[in-house]
Amino acid sequence: MITSSKLQNSMILEYVAGTNDKGENIIRRQKFSKLKIDSKPEDIYAVAMVLEPLLAHDLVNVKLQEDTMLAEE
Repeated sequence: MITSSKLQNSMILEYVAGTNDKGENIIRRQKFSKLKIDSKPEDIYAVAMVLEPLLAHDLVNVKLQEDTMLAEE
């Protein structure tokens, strides 16, 4: 039997940092690690919306990365 243990949550904000020579958006990422394991997606999104004005760029995506350890019993 395989068990799983949640290790860490991270929030990743993706934003447009400018355009390249072809006029395509340049996407940059800012990662915030070590969020509470039991954080709800709604709460993480709310924090992202509070941080958005501080980025000075247009926010494109808010991602939640969940790190989980798998082990065999």
